[in-house]
Amino acid sequence: MLDFDNTGMVDLGTVAESGFGSTGLDEPGRDAARRGLVRTLAPHQVRMLQRCRDLKGRLGLFCAPRTGKTLAALSFLEEHPEIERVLVVCPLTAAGVWREEAHLMGFRLPVVIAAGGSQEERVRRLTEQLTAEPNCLLVINYQPYGTARRPTKDAPAGVRARWQGGAALLDVLERWRPQAILADECTAIKNRTAAQSKALHIMGRWPEARVRIGLTGTPITNNVQDLFSIYKFIDPEIFGWRWVPFADRYLTFGYFNEITGSKNDAEIRRKIETTAIQVARSEAWGGLPTRRDLVYPVVLSEASTARYRQLAKEMVALVAGRDERGQHVMGRVTADLVITLAMRLHQLTGGHTRLGEGQVVDVSSEKIDAACDLTEQALATGEQVVLFCTFRREIARLTERLSAVTAVEVLAGGSGAEERAAIVSRFAAGATRVLVCQNQVASKAIDLAAASVGIVVSTGYSLDDFEQLRERLTGIDPTRSFDYYYLVAQQWGGRPTINGRIYAALARKQQIAGRFLDLDYAKRLLES
Repeated sequence: MLDFDNTGMVDLGTVAESGFGSTGLDEPGRDAARRGLVRTLAPHQVRMLQRCRDLKGRLGLFCAPRTGKTLAALSFLEEHPEIERVLVVCPLTAAGVWREEAHLMGFRLPVVIAAGGSQEERVRRLTEQLTAEPNCLLVINYQPYGTARRPTKDAPAGVRARWQGGAALLDVLERWRPQAILADECTAIKNRTAAQSKALHIMGRWPEARVRIGLTGTPITNNVQDLFSIYKFIDPEIFGWRWVPFADRYLTFGYFNEITGSKNDAEIRRKIETTAIQVARSEAWGGLPTRRDLVYPVVLSEASTARYRQLAKEMVALVAGRDERGQHVMGRVTADLVITLAMRLHQLTGGHTRLGEGQVVDVSSEKIDAACDLTEQALATGEQVVLFCTFRREIARLTERLSAVTAVEVLAGGSGAEERAAIVSRFAAGATRVLVCQNQVASKAIDLAAASVGIVVSTGYSLDDFEQLRERLTGIDPTRSFDYYYLVAQQWGGRPTINGRIYAALARKQQIAGRFLDLDYAKRLLES
């Protein structure tokens, strides 16, 4: 089995040992230095740039967060004035990062952000912008594209519209003919069957796109199967075009055809060493800030515990509470599938649930109270705080409570790239002292190092999101320290809840989302 370090990267040994240790510049590098292009690069970023040159812009920058992958990639593009059409595909929260980095280094191409909004709006906006200014660095976000099987005629109108909109967007990009494509946080395409992965695979086959770079700090989060889809975009010659030969050569399977491990590990390691570069944060900046992970138990009341146990045992529970408008309501919570039951139990530990009729009801406040107490304690000592939540109702309740104490901003789905960049900038400048975030939105590609306290109110099932959100407060100053509080609900009497079991599994780097079909595992996770 391949070894992994605590950043999720394949353990390839030191950079020098893997052949990436040279800091000497070739002739193009000396020319770039004379033009001032690498003057602001740290030594480890110079190595990234040199690796881009060696592999002619077709590689994986598998370097830890906050090591400067974006600057290294832009510096390589700056050395090639013949590349005039650059496409960056990234999470929505990272769109502003690319524009800021390009501005700070004086990148020669204008930056056009076409992230967010409906597909029809994006197609129209892109067509207008690329017609007016075809030579640019275009930034778009990952999204479902129209690359899957065409919907049938009797499919819902919304499904057909989404497919047509995605296909139209892909067509606009192909006619634009980008010469370089960069996939930021390319773990987003690790699932080879996802529509956004298939779209990047198609883009990788466009003949003009000679430069293809995948950027991520965690190229492997599940197992080596993640490499197949990522490399199918970067260079399909490395691990092949087809899944079945890859799986036969590099994966082992159990009795039920589930993936149990890897084989031919030396060959995998050799291929990564020759087609990528890895830089750990400790190597980049001479040390790591001190992060303290603190589990903060939150004991549910007897009434909350009774509701939790009833739902876990009978898959139905009677609840009474207040809805989002403050009106008193009563109803039933039901769950007819294992994964639905897991979500309902997870919601109950956070103090709210969804009735069978779809109505959201607040039933308790133990976690909300604990999160507000910790936040107020941090504010009293002059610190900035980030709260991470899975559910929108948690975000709304925390925002309402904390707004009475200080200015609060929210980073969640539904906001555009410009708005997200402005929110992060205000927080970094200290204009906002509390930021309440949705995990999937704030777990990647943004810098929240202005905060010294992170409070994880609830976690999802994604190990990748969990690992990434734990890096958001890190920064590059090895002398600073910061705390993460993980609010873990316990039943009255001390028994664990699903909330605690999910955290324990993620802390042990175990994947959860794909294991609900394993009935024995689901039973252990859900037992009351």
